[in-house]
Amino acid sequence: MDDKNLLELLKRHKWTVGLAVGALIFAVSVISYGFFKTLFLFACIALGVWGGLMIDKRARESGGKDSSHNE
Repeated sequence: MDDKNLLELLKRHKWTVGLAVGALIFAVSVISYGFFKTLFLFACIALGVWGGLMIDKRARESGGKDSSHNE
């Protein structure tokens, strides 16, 4: 299988591949750290992503200025 066919396969099945990789990461984390520590880790990651999205949204709405650089 050449690279072009592999890329086409990944594009066609991006959600399947993405969720399978996510499930693998979750399973390895549960085995390594335990269920509740893994849930806490994923909750912290989700909170960080959500916060970053809100900051990006606010920056776009204010004309692209980054609020961390007050000049």
